[in-house]
Amino acid sequence: MEVKIDKNNVLRIVYKLKKSETYKISKSNQFQTISIFKRPILIKGFSNCTQFNKYIPTGDYDEVSKEIVLEDAYRLISEYNLPPFYLFTTKENNVLGEKIGNYHLINLRTFSYSKVKEIIGEIRGDEKYKTMNERHPFKSWVLRLSKKGIRNRPKFLGIVGENKNLNYEISEAHLILLEKLYKLPKINYLKKDGGESVRIHTYES
Repeated sequence: MEVKIDKNNVLRIVYKLKKSETYKISKSNQFQTISIFKRPILIKGFSNCTQFNKYIPTGDYDEVSKEIVLEDAYRLISEYNLPPFYLFTTKENNVLGEKIGNYHLINLRTFSYSKVKEIIGEIRGDEKYKTMNERHPFKSWVLRLSKKGIRNRPKFLGIVGENKNLNYEISEAHLILLEKLYKLPKINYLKKDGGESVRIHTYES
């Protein structure tokens, strides 16, 4: 960026925008600012709300130890009688012998809105995700499904927990969606809700 002030006290700023960038000019009584930032990326994600207005527990973690995610999953399974969680990562690195990264947790047991809000509120994950329902127009929580720029869609790591608590109702539509995208281990759920559709959202990131 080149900034010059000429003899007439005219400020000139020269900057060539990259294809991935855009800008915004803001004015107030005291300040005028020019902001240059990356263009938002459109990505797709799925809502944790079922077509029967129930919800499944989901979690989003950024830059945390994998052990924290596993501890949360096992604690929630015990506290709320949950079937196994599905564990995904969008980024994972080894740091001094520890796995650190971004993770998603998905559990298919269905709950009321207030109960799933309580469950999601107990994870040690991303605070913005935990309160997403307060800002989202459909009052739900959304996890990414698609690519994000050069980053691939979330990678399936495995299940967390034992094949227990399988007699509670689960979201069949969410199970079908995950099975279409990933090769999942077989879990013999005993009570499926018969759902056929999951709401997919396109949003900026």
